[in-house]
Amino acid sequence: MKRCLIVFALAFVLTLSACSYAGGSYDMWDGAALAPGQSESGNTEEYNEIVEQGFLPASQFPLSTFSIDVDTASYTNVRNLILEGLPVEQDAVRIEEFLNYFDYDYEQPADGEAFSVRTEVASTPWNPKTQLLSIGIQGKTVAAEELAPSNLVVLVDVSGSMDAINKLPLVKRAVCLLADRMQADDYLTVYAYSNACRYITGGGAQQADQIKRAVNALSAGGGTGGYNALQIAYDAAAQHYLALGNNRVIIASDGDFNIGPSSQEELKALVQSKGESGIYLTCLGFGRGNYKDNRMETMAQYGNGNYYYVDSADEADRLFTSGLSGMLHVIAKDVKVQLDFNPAFVKGYRLIGYDNRLLSSEDFADERADAGEMGSGHRVTVLYEVVPAGSDFELAPVQGGGTDQSSLTDQVAQLRVRYRLPDQQPGETSREFVRDIDWAGSDGMSQTLRFQAALTQFAMILRNSRYSGTSTLTGCIEELEALSAYLSSDPQKVELLNLVKLYAQSQLQ
Repeated sequence: MKRCLIVFALAFVLTLSACSYAGGSYDMWDGAALAPGQSESGNTEEYNEIVEQGFLPASQFPLSTFSIDVDTASYTNVRNLILEGLPVEQDAVRIEEFLNYFDYDYEQPADGEAFSVRTEVASTPWNPKTQLLSIGIQGKTVAAEELAPSNLVVLVDVSGSMDAINKLPLVKRAVCLLADRMQADDYLTVYAYSNACRYITGGGAQQADQIKRAVNALSAGGGTGGYNALQIAYDAAAQHYLALGNNRVIIASDGDFNIGPSSQEELKALVQSKGESGIYLTCLGFGRGNYKDNRMETMAQYGNGNYYYVDSADEADRLFTSGLSGMLHVIAKDVKVQLDFNPAFVKGYRLIGYDNRLLSSEDFADERADAGEMGSGHRVTVLYEVVPAGSDFELAPVQGGGTDQSSLTDQVAQLRVRYRLPDQQPGETSREFVRDIDWAGSDGMSQTLRFQAALTQFAMILRNSRYSGTSTLTGCIEELEALSAYLSSDPQKVELLNLVKLYAQSQLQ
C-alpha cells in the first residue's frame, strides 16, 4: 500500500533506492517525476480531442454501436498527474478506461462460452430524471497451461527523452518481469531504438537471465526514430511467426517520435497494414512532460492492440504478473457492441465514454469493419444514462438519423455483441450473441454499480463534463467512504478514494 501512504501524505516525495534484480540491477521507486530539466511550463504532452456524445432520441437513433475498449492508460496517466500535483487536461480523461481499470465481481462465462454478461439498472445518482444502465462483459480466463505459445518482439525506446527515472528504468523492470514469465515454448526478441533501431537479444525461457542482463545494460541517448523501428519489429515478429500462437509487438515509449514519419495518420496506416498479418500490438506508455498519449492511443486502436500507461513500479508489477495473460493472449477480436433501444419505453440515452470508439450501425454486421480485441480474463464495463419514456427530461434536437429502426416489440432494450475468434481470418463470419436487458429491480443499486457511478462522477468532474449534473467531489468521497467494506478487499479501489481526496484537496489551494 505504498501508493496509499503517498496519497495520505498529500505531499508527494519521490525516493529512489537501488534494488537488485536477478541478472542485473536497476532503480526502483514509488511514483514518477518529470524528466530532468522539464517543468510544467515546458509541458508538450498531446492528447486526442474527445467530443462527448450527448443524449440521443431513441426515436431517431434506436441503435447505439461501438467498438469495445479494454485499455486502462487514461486512468493511470491521470492518477500520475494528480499525484504529481499537475493539472489534468480534460482530453486526458477517457471515462471508459477509468471504468475498465478496476476488477468487478463479474461471473466467469459458462463452459464453451467466450463471455458472460451482467446488466443492472438503477436511478442515476447525478440526475433524478434518468436511469443508469450498467453492462458488464466478462471474457473467459484461459488457464496458463492452455495458453498458446508466444512470439513477442519488445521495442524499447532508448532515445534521450527516455533518460528519466520514470522512463527507461521502469521499462527495464517491465521487460525483466516479462522475461521471467515466459513459458517453455515462448520466444522473446528485444530491439532498442533511438536514431536507429538495433537488435539487442533474443531467446526462450532458458535465456531469461541473458535477456535481463542485456536489457539492464541499455542506456538512453539520441533521437526517436519510432516509425522505422516499428517496421523492423513487425518484420522480426513475422520471421518467428507462430501459425497457432500469439504474435505480438510491444512498444515501450513516451511516444515522442522526432525522426522519420511521426504523424498519427502515418502511424495509423503502418500499424493497420501490419495488423492485417495477424501480429497484435501492445503500447506501453512512460513518462511525463513530453508524453504523446495521442500517438500511443492511435497505434493501439488501429494496430489490433491494447494500451497501458506505466506510472510506477507497482503498476509494472501488476501488469506483468496478474495482468500479463490478458495483455498478451487474445480470446476474441473485432468485438463490437450494439444496444437496441425500444422508443416505446426509452425516450433517449447517452453512452458514457467510448467517444473515440463509435461505429455506425452498418459497421456492426460488416465483417470488414475493425474493432477492439479482448484478452484472457479481460472485462468491459459500459454505462448508459437512459431517459425513460414519459420523462419530462428535455432532449436537445439532433440533426440526422431516422434510417435505423428498432427491432423490439416488448423488450425495453437488447444487447448484441459480435466478435471473431483469434484464428478466424478477415471476412469470415463473426459470432454473435444477444441478451435482452431486464429493466426490473431498478429501485436498488449494487455496491459494484455504486462504485462505478462514483468513479464515473469523478471522471466527469475531471473532464468538466456538461453532463455531470449534481456530481461533486465531496459527494464522490462520501459515496466511496460509504463503500469502505467493498473497497477494502481491493487496494486499487482503496487507492481511488485516496486519489479523489488528494485531488479535492488540491482544488482548495
